[in-house]
Amino acid sequence: MVGLWGAGVAMAASDELNLDRQTPVAADNPIPVTDFFRPVYMMTPTLNRSGTHIAAAVSGGSDQFLLMVIDRVKGTRDTLAGAADMDIYEPRWLSDDRISYRLATDKLYGLALMVAQVGRLSRSYPIYQYGGARVIGVPYGDSLQPLIWSRWDDRGLAAGVLELDAKRKSGDLINLWDDRARPGGWSDVMEMNAKYIKKSFPDPGRGQVWSYRTDRDQNLAYALTVENGVSKAHYWTGSEWVMSSLNLDEWDVLAPGNETHQVVVRTSRPQEEPGALHFADLTTGDIGELIFRNSQYDFHGRIVRDPKTREVVGLFHDEAGPRVTWFNGDYAALQKTLDASFPGQVVRLIEGNETGTVFVLQVTSDRHPAAFYVIDLEKRSLDLIAESRPWLDPDRMQRRQIIKFKTAEGRELDAYLTMPAGATVDNPPPLVVMPHGGPWARDRWQFDSQSQFLASRGYAVLQPNYRGSLSYEWMFPYEDRWDFLKMHDDVTHATRQLIKSGWVDGDRVAIAGGSFGGYLALMGAVHEPDLYRCAVTFAGVFDWEELMKMENKLKNEQTDYQVLLRHLGDPVADPEKFERISPGRRVAGITMPIFVVHGKEDSVVSVGESRRLISELKKHDIEHESLLLSGEGHGTYQIENSVEYYTALEAFLAKHL
Repeated sequence: MVGLWGAGVAMAASDELNLDRQTPVAADNPIPVTDFFRPVYMMTPTLNRSGTHIAAAVSGGSDQFLLMVIDRVKGTRDTLAGAADMDIYEPRWLSDDRISYRLATDKLYGLALMVAQVGRLSRSYPIYQYGGARVIGVPYGDSLQPLIWSRWDDRGLAAGVLELDAKRKSGDLINLWDDRARPGGWSDVMEMNAKYIKKSFPDPGRGQVWSYRTDRDQNLAYALTVENGVSKAHYWTGSEWVMSSLNLDEWDVLAPGNETHQVVVRTSRPQEEPGALHFADLTTGDIGELIFRNSQYDFHGRIVRDPKTREVVGLFHDEAGPRVTWFNGDYAALQKTLDASFPGQVVRLIEGNETGTVFVLQVTSDRHPAAFYVIDLEKRSLDLIAESRPWLDPDRMQRRQIIKFKTAEGRELDAYLTMPAGATVDNPPPLVVMPHGGPWARDRWQFDSQSQFLASRGYAVLQPNYRGSLSYEWMFPYEDRWDFLKMHDDVTHATRQLIKSGWVDGDRVAIAGGSFGGYLALMGAVHEPDLYRCAVTFAGVFDWEELMKMENKLKNEQTDYQVLLRHLGDPVADPEKFERISPGRRVAGITMPIFVVHGKEDSVVSVGESRRLISELKKHDIEHESLLLSGEGHGTYQIENSVEYYTALEAFLAKHL
């Protein structure tokens, strides 16, 4: 173990939280709340192009993420730690012996993109500091000249896409969050960054960029922008940006295709059948060959490329459950063999070496947290790299059942039901309804820490995929993607239909959610006083007019404001609508206890939303509890805060259900 800019931190842990234990607790003991929410032992590992080394961000179960490099030839594992308040994320191979990674402090603030060399991890060096920079491409032509996107022009930092020189160390890390930072501050940062910038690319010149993408060879290829709430695609010719005629109101751009200026697109407007995948030409806007269409779901998932040809060879996608589609017979045969090796689990090829002989696999299920393996086809070997949560016993986890519910129009949607051990129709458990955030996301059939935790405490958990959830675009009018009242109604329908089945106790029902799910939780409290006994909202939005006012004032959020203005409308022109969709304005009518939680450093949804809600609850003398978490953003990332929140949640539900 080596230290970096501070004392080396081994994979030790807090005795109070017992993070050093790597095995499950005894079967006759309750599973501690910590075990469900402690950092995973290993995040998704990545393979270098020759297949000789694996890199991953690891915690060992502690509250700090480090860099681990595994030498498959020698069988060794080296690790690199930052100072005590620093975490390492997103390792990415630049060459067979150099890795880039993102360094952050306090789990909130990005410090730098760093480069480490195999065998010399302690000599890591920054290639770009601050600016919210992330690697977007490692060109096959010269992998030591990565492309990054510096998203923020803080204090005059270069913003946009930059090509960097990662071959040599030219400076040191400057931690501006540290009180002992060098006097030069930002000027020193800009001087240091300039040493690494080989080339800067212009922005498209129209609208605000929300994504830059590379082609299959990881060279800069296209950009997606928003202007006045309307999205546009632009392709890079090598010297300038050209706006494409592809209509992004009708097509979503997902990935590069197999040819220059070709992309994979998905139908985004509802039709009489689910949206399909096609190739499209950005230079003409023409839609080309059909790649894939499902009979019941719009495609949402990951496009898989062959590591040798870098062409599209398959799809990993989500329907009611996870699916895989291969366009290549060799991959289909390999998948069949792997599925047989791990019955009842989902096997995914994460990444392969450049010859297609070595692959990293992820194996998981609803009860089994992800485990990572490496398969060598030439040696016919399959070896475990690591379990992501070795301290959880899969045999003590509960099945995640796929169920269906109908909307008011009779559309059939998916939901996931996790029942506690011992639950029967004669012994129905209390229910926690947990709508997901987004809203343009979806719950999936996979291991889920929150539902497993609640099930371990005796609660059934219902997670409905309401309209607006991914894969349902084709079922509903386009306007329904922005109809928050109908989304609330879908959650209500799912809940009432489950209660009618008799599998849960309809007199003991709570609703809880985070982000947009937190909004839906308060909507449930306002509109369904006879259905729920209490509600929990984490980082929710409660007044859409106030949110739009705030985003209109912030330079970096003006794109979001324009999109909201286009799709939700103008609160000045339609005040009645904003009254209906803003539950924060109807607090006076709430009749149930409310638990309000928010991170004080949230940059996605202002903590002011929850502070105003708490003030209104106090004003109207409504029973409530609140927890504002120090050092947290949009969620819980500090283990102490996670344990505090879920312990408080357990007590709140026990009190009111």
